[in-house]
Amino acid sequence: MKNKLSTHFKRSEFEYGCECGSDTVDYQLIKVVEELRVYYKQPIHIDSACRCLKHNTSIRLHSLQLVNSLQLVNSLQLVNSLK
Repeated sequence: MKNKLSTHFKRSEFEYGCECGSDTVDYQLIKVVEELRVYYKQPIHIDSACRCLKHNTSIRLHSLQLVNSLQLVNSLQLVNSLK
């Protein structure tokens, strides 16, 4: 089966949702997560294993916006505590 990457993992588990068509998954990564899955006898949730540059950039920008928002909230809390 083409969709099966290893005994416990399917290609769809490594997808990340971008519509660019990028779906390259590193063989060494598959080998490592399969070994971990077998060793711990527990399912492993893969969020995404491969992201295109465009998707990765949008995630970084979102993360930076979140960090900046949290810094602003912390600053406002500090200012309010000094009143």
